[in-house]
Amino acid sequence: MKRAHKTLRAKVRKIIRPAYPTQPEKAEISIDEADDLYREIRIENRLMGEKGKEARSKRSGSHKRQDMRTPRSHSCKSVLIVDDNPWIRKVLCERFQREAGLAVCGEAENGKEAIEKAQQLRPELIVLDLSMPVMNGLDAARILRRLMPSVPLIMYSAFGDKLIERQARLIGIRALVSKSQDAAVLISKARSLLTPRAA
Repeated sequence: MKRAHKTLRAKVRKIIRPAYPTQPEKAEISIDEADDLYREIRIENRLMGEKGKEARSKRSGSHKRQDMRTPRSHSCKSVLIVDDNPWIRKVLCERFQREAGLAVCGEAENGKEAIEKAQQLRPELIVLDLSMPVMNGLDAARILRRLMPSVPLIMYSAFGDKLIERQARLIGIRALVSKSQDAAVLISKARSLLTPRAA
């Protein structure tokens, strides 16, 4: 374990720049922090290893494994989360992942990236922020409606302007949820839009 701590400290020193170039010891982390980081790296490596095994088994044509995964993929409805705020994306992803029958297939931080991810991942529902850099939610929604007319869009925004709401409805956004409301409202809207698709 001591060897692991030393290796970890060496890696962390390369990543974290010291507060003063002449005092490299300022960048050193505590043993407890190193333990936490070490555990995270171990978990991440284990997950990466499992993903690698799964990919190899798919390539080798393991029908048994694919059959086991099929019911789950059909029962879960995939959701793409689009917001320029990483904290909001994280909260929404965690909230959706806790819900039975819903799964987050990806994230995007602006409208342009949302369009690219939507074409790659083919989500069954897209949750869009309004105000984002590069391309805002309304402009992205216009393009997404043309590319994927059957995929419902929810505008999840801090703005409650009547003009924006009218524009959103004209574009074809199916629901508008304010960020001031509880996340349960967003989940409820998502379920109501996905229920007809599940039938």
